[in-house]
Amino acid sequence: MNNFNDLANGWFRQKQNEYARSGLLSAKLLDSNFAIGQNTAANRLKSELSFEFMQWQKPDIDKRQAILLELVLDTWKINGKRIDQ
Repeated sequence: MNNFNDLANGWFRQKQNEYARSGLLSAKLLDSNFAIGQNTAANRLKSELSFEFMQWQKPDIDKRQAILLELVLDTWKINGKRIDQ
């Protein structure tokens, strides 16, 4: 992925292709064509959260960070409760 750090036109689309080869699901999801099978939890999550990015600007980064924070808070609970509640 680090081979595509030239921020010239089209860099994010080139990098998206590399994200699909990552071992991390959170990186693979940055590839707009990435899907796992049909009607899987990962595909539903991507769709429900509108986790699709065609460009990589500040609003896109902020949106992804907010989505990841929500996933963390929903996953890492203490006594069945989110730590932000």
